[in-house]
Amino acid sequence: MMRGIAMRAAFVLLLVLGALGAAKSPGYPAAQPPAAAILRDVSDPALQTALSRIAASAPGYCGIVARHLESGRVARVHAVERIPMASTFKLAVAVTILDAADHGRTSLTKRVALTAHDIIPGSGGLSDQSPHGGITLTIHDLLDLMLTRSDNTACDALLREAGGTTSVRRTLSRLHVAGLRVERTELELGDDMYGVVMSLPYEQRTLEAIAKQRDAVAPTERTTAAEAFLHDPRDTGSAEAFAQLLARLWRHELLSSASTDTLLAIMQRNHTGDARLRAGLPPGTRVYDKTGTCATWRDRTPSVNDVGIIRLPGSGGTVVIAVLVRDVHGPIAGAERTIASVAGAVLKAWNAPDAVRQTR
Repeated sequence: MMRGIAMRAAFVLLLVLGALGAAKSPGYPAAQPPAAAILRDVSDPALQTALSRIAASAPGYCGIVARHLESGRVARVHAVERIPMASTFKLAVAVTILDAADHGRTSLTKRVALTAHDIIPGSGGLSDQSPHGGITLTIHDLLDLMLTRSDNTACDALLREAGGTTSVRRTLSRLHVAGLRVERTELELGDDMYGVVMSLPYEQRTLEAIAKQRDAVAPTERTTAAEAFLHDPRDTGSAEAFAQLLARLWRHELLSSASTDTLLAIMQRNHTGDARLRAGLPPGTRVYDKTGTCATWRDRTPSVNDVGIIRLPGSGGTVVIAVLVRDVHGPIAGAERTIASVAGAVLKAWNAPDAVRQTR
């Protein structure tokens, strides 16, 4: 019992420190946004040219959207190209959980017990600090870990609470959020990238069993699986879809004001994006983002992403930026520099007073 109390205290401390510091498939009915959710466009050719140059020199294929919310200015490069979302899909999971809380189906104070069967490998901290489970966290704790640390265990725990990926799809459809295909859990995504034929059933699942199953995949089979994953339409999204989602989130069109504020506050504390959008902006710039990074195999990474809302310094206004980089060759740092360069170009183009004047 003392060990469990100590683990709980460690995670509370982690969260406190964080607070300080295009195929159609079943479950995807056509989503037509309400008139209020359709964003007007004022094309910015100069910025689009600058972003096209950045994309051309990237170590992978880029989908980019930058939208200035006050003026309607927008620049796009391969905006509707479907790219593996990686952990950016956790933003959709968060919206689903908070929507459920808004409708009384769950509560952010609800406590969730995690056993050894709930712990999965990958990003975050739960698998390192509590590899055999035995910890209880609130829904809010899990949201914080999922978004600020991109914790995979927290994500799959929240998916179970929400009712699975089917519930995520239904929520997105009801909210008229189109263009994001959420179909697999983090465990399933990882297994597919490794080439595991079938994920272990819940009652047989432990970190050791998952690692043993993945380590048994031959290198040639993993290479084949990695190539298939790159071209799989499941769990893909576009820069345009994320830009629309973020714009509507900022305008409080998706969730209650309380849930919107909760989500934005957590996103502002993100610890995984310092080398991406934030790196192209002045220190202290307010950024609310979610990153995504697939596993690298033989010097190729299916995607390296960052999507976020940015409050430009001074009177620059508010922008949403979505940058998804597919099939990254070489170190992911190259893709991160591309993402940072996009943020820098947007800052240069739109932070001047005449660039943010309301369009009449």
